[in-house]
Amino acid sequence: MDRIDPSLSDREIGSKLSADDVEALRSMLHVARERFGMRYREIAEESGVPEYSLRNFASRKSVRPDNAILGRLYRFWRAHPHLRPDSPDNSAVTHAPIERIRSILPVSNEDVAKVFDWYCGYYLCFRRTYSPSRILVSWLHIIQEDYPLARFTQLIQYPDPIDQSPRSYVIIGLAVTRNGRIYLTGHHDAELKHIVLDEPLSRNFSYLPGLCLQTSSDDGEPFATRILCQYLGSTTDRERWKTKIGVFERAEFEALFDNADTIIRSLGEGPVLTVTDTH
Repeated sequence: MDRIDPSLSDREIGSKLSADDVEALRSMLHVARERFGMRYREIAEESGVPEYSLRNFASRKSVRPDNAILGRLYRFWRAHPHLRPDSPDNSAVTHAPIERIRSILPVSNEDVAKVFDWYCGYYLCFRRTYSPSRILVSWLHIIQEDYPLARFTQLIQYPDPIDQSPRSYVIIGLAVTRNGRIYLTGHHDAELKHIVLDEPLSRNFSYLPGLCLQTSSDDGEPFATRILCQYLGSTTDRERWKTKIGVFERAEFEALFDNADTIIRSLGEGPVLTVTDTH
């Protein structure tokens, strides 16, 4: 794309972009959000592209936006070379948040090795929603990649007051251990997501209880709730569990899960706790 004359108008630049160029711009949006925690509104302010246009483009609701929009994204791409998926600077910048974590929470090599050796794998996560009668089930994957620390992704799919639209999204973050706790810290649209789990006494474990601290993407309000993670193994087929990811009324939940009594007893009967509940 560097071949295009930046002195041209936005619309003229957009008209010269090939289908491959357009896909490169789409990838740039994903890099900006997933690796650098930029929000759509931040990209919109810097690029001059309306936020709804960015969302539609990134999710492929708009395969090829108006040429003027593509031209503005091209200028944003030129101004932020580190956001290019093939940028040689990506790895160094990607690790910057990890170094901030290390400066706040000292992490030893033993901490890192324990996450890799003990906890990498697939989990189902259970927690209550704002309605005490409903239980949310999400998918958690702790994985070892080319990072100094373990990484985790959490897939959540549900129509819930926390997120009004029935869609799926992924929380991306880092996993470390410290003083008998497993810390999973990440973000979605740069909103903090934090899970703290109790470490098991041995490697033979089925459940990891803990707390889930997040920010509602609906109203920006922080909330907390108990969480229970069920270990599925180091390898599994997510399609097998697809129908069990979502929000379920208690009767439906009990019919779907053989271990429903164990999960419900661990989660307790209370709903999620919000900031207003503590005032």
